[in-house]
Amino acid sequence: MELLIRTEVNELVTELADAREPVPVKSLFRWRYFNLSWTIVTGQRLPAAEAQRLAHLFTLEMSALQNTWVNNSVLRTIFPEKSGFADVLRYRDAVRAAFAAAVRGGGGTFVAKVRAAQPEPAAWRPEVDEDLVMFFFDFMNGGCETTSSFFEWSMAYLLREPELQRRLRKEVAALPSQPTLAHRANAPLLRAFETEVFRRSSLTPAGVPHRSLQNFKVGGYNVPAGTTLRYDIMGAHWDPARWSDPLRFRPERFLRNGKFMGSEDVVPYGIGLRRCTGEKYAEAYHFMLLASLLREVTVEPAPGAALPTEAASIGLVRLCLPFDVVCRRAPPPQ
Repeated sequence: MELLIRTEVNELVTELADAREPVPVKSLFRWRYFNLSWTIVTGQRLPAAEAQRLAHLFTLEMSALQNTWVNNSVLRTIFPEKSGFADVLRYRDAVRAAFAAAVRGGGGTFVAKVRAAQPEPAAWRPEVDEDLVMFFFDFMNGGCETTSSFFEWSMAYLLREPELQRRLRKEVAALPSQPTLAHRANAPLLRAFETEVFRRSSLTPAGVPHRSLQNFKVGGYNVPAGTTLRYDIMGAHWDPARWSDPLRFRPERFLRNGKFMGSEDVVPYGIGLRRCTGEKYAEAYHFMLLASLLREVTVEPAPGAALPTEAASIGLVRLCLPFDVVCRRAPPPQ
């Protein structure tokens, strides 16, 4: 998996290092994560234009899912465009068609492992296996928005904290030129930065819904069986009872004597048995991309532009507001 991640990381870092104009941060990460995840599941890397097309349709679907009409079967049937339901169908139809073409009669990586586990591998048709298709949608949808949001917030904080960016660059300069997840233990400040990005941005403001299987009591409240429950991730991340100065971005809160010290109160991947199944994959991608980016590129605000704020648009994910970034090939660290 790390070899596949490395391909996408190197391509993005090279593109940014060679950039001559300010780059919209919203154009950088979503389609690349989409392509990486597509490759892991299907074994085929999409052409950039196709990955961008599908990622654009995904963005439209995410916007449509904020429309209150989209869950009303009557309104979405009568008004498919106005309700956003047409955008949902366009994305899903496009992905189903592309997925079927990619795995029909073949498929690599994840699909190959699933095929090997079938009673009759030669007769199995992954393109019509609805469990596999639904897993694929969950895998793509669950990670695409959160991962791209994580990197957008990371870029925002690197712009807002230039001295911190300098210290991070100095730390990763001591790592190999192609950092892998194994080198994470040697980058305590970068780990603290990643953790504080998750905490302060709270890009996943609430956990996935759970349902109580029996009556129980918690915190003095009676919870009947069948109740839908969601964990307030943002509330935990910004709770002044847990954090000193919780609205201040301060990665040093996760360092003790120069060593990284995590906290069980930072839960971007959820809690319990249904926490994010892609956590290890995301951790590898986050670290490898940030470490490589900081080794090769400096990021600065666009000329005349204000620094990005911590304001957000909130839907399924807390998204930072659009901003441009100037990337330059990094000089040797001081």
